[in-house]
Amino acid sequence: MHHLKRSLAPEESHPNRKEDTMKMTLGALVVLAVLAAGTAASAANHKVMERHIPVTVTSKGFEPTSIPVKVGETVILVVTRTTDRTCAKVFTIPDRKIRKELPLNHAVELRFTANKPGDVRFACSMGMVAGTLVVE
Repeated sequence: MHHLKRSLAPEESHPNRKEDTMKMTLGALVVLAVLAAGTAASAANHKVMERHIPVTVTSKGFEPTSIPVKVGETVILVVTRTTDRTCAKVFTIPDRKIRKELPLNHAVELRFTANKPGDVRFACSMGMVAGTLVVE
């Protein structure tokens, strides 16, 4: 007599194969979701750390003259010169080698990151009209 062996289909030889595949797929999706959430949270935290601060140049000088900033915070100073009756036609932060022309009635953005506590002076190009970033 001849004995025939019956071949089992792949699902029959490993009854839990489908379930294992589903578990692995679900696990991979969970890992991807966690990674995506972490990246989104990181991006959101980065946005929270940037703050736009309007600064106006008037005949009185820079307004405000004192700007509080936290260590590690990135601020974007949005400087607008609203008068010709000022020598502050250029914005400088000498310690950071920042120098930017201030056209009349045109907002100019300057990015500044506070690395350590202390006062950081900003001024016109002659140093006569000035203000301070107070880093705490």
